[in-house]
Amino acid sequence: MSEAAKKIVALFESMISAEDEVKEIKSDIKDAIEMYCLENDHFTPKAIKSGFVYFKKLIKDRGATQDDESQREKIIEIISELN
Repeated sequence: MSEAAKKIVALFESMISAEDEVKEIKSDIKDAIEMYCLENDHFTPKAIKSGFVYFKKLIKDRGATQDDESQREKIIEIISELN
């Protein structure tokens, strides 16, 4: 096997290993969310996941996130008036 082939195979094997680690981490996160929801029955996994997305956005840019949330709330108010 050529040196280039060995390097590409090593790279791909490394990528497979990394993908497996990511899958395991995602599974751990899912389990942690489910456990939290079992212990705090007023939250659903979907609510926790969307809360986490909001939390990450808030950390990244607090002002923009709060502005986006304010606009979203206004849109919801407008839509609610349709009924």
